[in-house]
Amino acid sequence: MKIFLINRKVFSPMTKTQQTLLNLSPVLGACLYTLLSEKISSFLAWIDGITYSSLLLLMVSGVLFIRNGKFFSAFANSCKRFFSSLRKKEAYIREREGRKQHIGYQSRSLPFLPVFGVGISYFLVSLLLSFLYVFVL
Repeated sequence: MKIFLINRKVFSPMTKTQQTLLNLSPVLGACLYTLLSEKISSFLAWIDGITYSSLLLLMVSGVLFIRNGKFFSAFANSCKRFFSSLRKKEAYIREREGRKQHIGYQSRSLPFLPVFGVGISYFLVSLLLSFLYVFVL
């Protein structure tokens, strides 16, 4: 398995099994929505299920995008620096040891582009199916 290191982030490509599960998740979500729906199971309910599943995937990809962008870690790092500056003992120890900066580590991040691609493609498919259902049928 190849691992890519970009800006101290570790990206590992998705396996074929993970990619297949990601590609089938909106279809499975649509089937589950159709079965659990109070309405009579129909093609329109299945289209609604695909739409809801794709919107969920788009929201997940947005959260992954924000997480991978280190948006929340900036707040955590600034709080750590603030509290470490308050503690004179820690500052003295750091000065004696010769460490001025915090220790960095490599974090594993989930890729958001495959999730976004699947979400947007299924959303467009559901939009097309909705137009066909309304105007053709």
